[in-house]
Amino acid sequence: MLTKKSNGVAGRPRLTKALAGVVGGSMDRRTFLKRSGVTAGGIALASALPAGMVKQAKAATAAAGDIKQIKSVCTHCSVGCTVIAEVSNGAWVGQEPGFDSPINLGAHCAKGASVRHLAHGDRRLKYPMKLEGGKWKKISWDDAINEIGDKMLDIRKTSGPDSVYWLGSAKFGNEQAYLFRKFYAFWGSNNGDHQARICHSTTVAGVANTWGYGAMTNSYNDMHNSKAMFLIGSNPAEAHPVAVQHILKQKNKTMLPSLCVIRALRGQQRTLTSLYSFVQVQMLR
Repeated sequence: MLTKKSNGVAGRPRLTKALAGVVGGSMDRRTFLKRSGVTAGGIALASALPAGMVKQAKAATAAAGDIKQIKSVCTHCSVGCTVIAEVSNGAWVGQEPGFDSPINLGAHCAKGASVRHLAHGDRRLKYPMKLEGGKWKKISWDDAINEIGDKMLDIRKTSGPDSVYWLGSAKFGNEQAYLFRKFYAFWGSNNGDHQARICHSTTVAGVANTWGYGAMTNSYNDMHNSKAMFLIGSNPAEAHPVAVQHILKQKNKTMLPSLCVIRALRGQQRTLTSLYSFVQVQMLR
């Protein structure tokens, strides 16, 4: 999770925090070795750096010139995170998360942080490419449309209209979904479906039979009003970085007394659960 809360200076350096933990309070052997190793490494690193290289960290200043901020929505998934686009002379030059957004709470996931590169990335596909002789060759839009159309008509003539499967996209807007449905209807087939038929087939089979609804059964508001959370086979710190922000929001608001995770992965999720209570459950054979 990439989070930028303010331009201020950190209230307490990490090294100072580590030293404070070593000085006071009891600890086990593992904790002592871990903290003493961090402290020794930090001191060694600081002593190896020239004095002029150790400076106060400051937030980068905004680009100079007439910068216009445009509020938009991230296009990567259906969560609906707010993206603030920074535009200069008609060019998208930077972005920030929506700090007042009730959804992403001033943060970006890794995909959201790179959404600008969908339009300005060096690897973005800007024209049709055709694979010939093992190499990609640039062709014109007219040639691409004609070749694809001729091939599709040949398939329809040879095998019939039901030989083509039309798969919609989760990124379609209302108008795009309407036109897509009309397109394969005029094609003469009803073989149309949504891509969620594949990615949600497991939830339909499992969650629908368990809870009666084949998709998400909880809202963010449920997280905000929970006194305990029990996660089974889930790792929201990595798989759902926006949702985990709402878990942390509830923790900061009410000191969430219990967050139990079964089979937590070693990493951010386990670090998160160690703040409350970590439950390791093993299957009995």
